[in-house]
Amino acid sequence: MSPIIENGKRNPTLATIEKLAAALGVSTDELLK
Repeated sequence: MSPIIENGKRNPTLATIEKLAAALGVSTDELLK
């Protein structure tokens, strides 16, 4: 995941998480594990 998100500097919206998961070809559940 993005270092900025991992470091807690930003709070991504659900839409951003869904877009990131789609771009990576994984489900949002997998991305958030």
